[in-house]
Amino acid sequence: KIRVRKQWIGEKIEIHKMLSSIPVKGKILSKEQKNLIDDYWKTYYGKRISTKWHLKYYAYSGKFDEKYVPEILYTTKIEPLFNPEQIAKTLQDKSLIEYIYAKAINENDNIVIPITRGGCVNGTYFDDKRDICVKHEFIEKMNRLEGKYIIKPAVGGNSGRDVELLCLKNGIDSCSNKKLDDIIDAYGANFIIQDCIVQNEKYAALHANSVNTIRLISYKKDGNIVV
Repeated sequence: KIRVRKQWIGEKIEIHKMLSSIPVKGKILSKEQKNLIDDYWKTYYGKRISTKWHLKYYAYSGKFDEKYVPEILYTTKIEPLFNPEQIAKTLQDKSLIEYIYAKAINENDNIVIPITRGGCVNGTYFDDKRDICVKHEFIEKMNRLEGKYIIKPAVGGNSGRDVELLCLKNGIDSCSNKKLDDIIDAYGANFIIQDCIVQNEKYAALHANSVNTIRLISYKKDGNIVV
């Protein structure tokens, strides 16, 4: 309940910042559009809701739709219902992805994931073979890496935060001119080092300097997965 309350406050702050700091591309909601929103949500949700999120989506997409789901309702009502937090935390651990999805990866050549070179979860270091090693052994192995790699939090990271590109040779990152062991120390007990991936050219056209993603939301209904 505390986490959901904090999320609710966070969403209120975000929508306020968005609406007050940047023009919403000259869009406004007409009285008729607001009435459509009120009628729809009173029918299916039981009460009126703020139209601020509808204005945001309308401004960015150019398309009005009274069925838009406000982010504040999604993160505080829908998501906790369909994704129990304790279960979802397992899927957030990037060091477990290749194990959780091993069957699908092995059976489908179209599913490709980055190669893991090593990492640390809760203070336990492991190498590319998933062998546990003490810190100095881990650093020795990582210092042998040459080329471009990505280091990022293994648990809890999102939206590109704390994701760094490493350009390694002889234990030095030429991107930052830092020693790899100093970078590892800064990440503490939670990180993973993986090969860089090359995205499809159509994804790269969106923004060439990052790996861009498309998120599909699915749910289970009557034993079937619905996208």
